[in-house]
Amino acid sequence: YNVVSIPGARLQFYILNENRLDDNIREAVNLIVDKDAIAQYLEGTVSAAVGPFNPTAAYGKVTVPPVDVAKAKEKIEADGYTMGTDGFYEKNGQRLTINVAYYAARSLDTIAVLLKDQFMNAGIDTTFRQEEDPDATYIADGNFDLALYCMIADKSGDPLYFITSTLEDGAYYDVGGFDDAHCQELIGQLKHEVDVAKRAELANEIIQIAIDDNAFGYVGLFNSTTV
Repeated sequence: YNVVSIPGARLQFYILNENRLDDNIREAVNLIVDKDAIAQYLEGTVSAAVGPFNPTAAYGKVTVPPVDVAKAKEKIEADGYTMGTDGFYEKNGQRLTINVAYYAARSLDTIAVLLKDQFMNAGIDTTFRQEEDPDATYIADGNFDLALYCMIADKSGDPLYFITSTLEDGAYYDVGGFDDAHCQELIGQLKHEVDVAKRAELANEIIQIAIDDNAFGYVGLFNSTTV
């Protein structure tokens, strides 16, 4: 038997709520989340993601900073937090706590628990909001700090669907407060661009803006396996 496994089109990701988490804390979260460790725990069902698309695709050429817990702690402390005797950061008597919203499918419940461990090791506490229907609950009301979700990001070999679903102003999954005028301008160009190479270039720039803003975290791509 010859087994071939490659990253597929279904993406596990999270939205960081910019209405509740400032720049330093969002950056700290993304520096803490170890996607490779999550993929290893899920035992070959997913590959660690860089962006929302397969990195071999022309429109999947983005970069993310490496895991760096020490730098994450510097970002947290820059916000005025100090490490308490219980091992968690606190400020003005309030523990630094991330509310993670998720639904128990596509291994998102497992990822939520793994995130809790990773955050705890970096001095961040975690609370959970588990829902059966994310679209009718935390996607609709925005009551989360970090919202886990899973969807097919690359439906047709083109990046437009996922980008307009998550990053365009007023989009269905644009619920985390992301707002960037240049990104919106680029999305407008992507809608009308017909040159495939230029479309890829625009998509990479758009996704990189979201990554650099720490608006999202792209965790894993489910593997497509053939025997």
